[in-house]
Amino acid sequence: MELSLYIVAFSAIALVVVAAVVLSKRVSRLKVSAPEAFEHILTVDDFEIFYQDSGRGPGLLFLHGIGASSFSWRFQLNEFSKTHRVVVPDLPGFGRSSKLTNKEYDLISQRDRLIEFIERVGLKKVVIVGSSMGALIALAIAEARPSWVEKLILLGPATEPQLAPKGLHQISWSAAFFKPWVGQKTIELIMKTVFVNPDVINKETIAKYSEPYQDTAAIQTFIKSLKTLRFKKTQQLLPKILAKSLILYGQKDASVPQWVVEKLARELPNSQLIMHPDLGHHLHEDNPTWTNAKISDFLNPNA
Repeated sequence: MELSLYIVAFSAIALVVVAAVVLSKRVSRLKVSAPEAFEHILTVDDFEIFYQDSGRGPGLLFLHGIGASSFSWRFQLNEFSKTHRVVVPDLPGFGRSSKLTNKEYDLISQRDRLIEFIERVGLKKVVIVGSSMGALIALAIAEARPSWVEKLILLGPATEPQLAPKGLHQISWSAAFFKPWVGQKTIELIMKTVFVNPDVINKETIAKYSEPYQDTAAIQTFIKSLKTLRFKKTQQLLPKILAKSLILYGQKDASVPQWVVEKLARELPNSQLIMHPDLGHHLHEDNPTWTNAKISDFLNPNA
């Protein structure tokens, strides 16, 4: 059986080391070249949610996957803020958002936080772009607030519970024990399972993905967030989601097997699946030109 990134990383690097892909808790400036890129913090459910808000026009909300942050959308923020209002948060527990170890990180909890976030930033008519776990959260939002979501764009969606280790979210207390194993070499090793394009793995991206490991809470919230991926009722949500949906998938994805996206495409109404033979799990970083072109075509089918 093809294993997910999370299982590979935990078995190969002693469990929690995958938390190395979470960005820093400290609020420092991203080097984003997008026009009018503003950084904000909004408090939701005791979390200080860091987000970037750039451009004007129809709303686009980008949701990153587990272990990532808004940094992973840097190529999309720059491109789409020319024609849209682009909002890119660090999900609660990740990036520069709060890492509250006393909170729950299951799908419904994260969905509800994002629903409040969307309402308060004024994005009630929005296209949601989600990667991996972010795609699963996007689906949950679309099911709960169908009138808010105009379209869905799902990249390497992690929609099957077996993609995450069973029960691991229950031992977040062990995070401090594994912290000494987290370092840039470990991050680089993990990145090689996420990216196919070797140019993505450079000093800048390794540094960005490595920063957080001074913060044990980031490791704890990563482990607790595995509970989101263990959600077992996705198939019950899908028939209720009528928004037009685009599923993008890289066939060299080492995290989400191809059968997962093919099953999702069959069960999600009004969806289409486009695959690229040479891209990996983070296809939006592997090949932003191709990914952005597919997103643009879906946003503007008559252009």
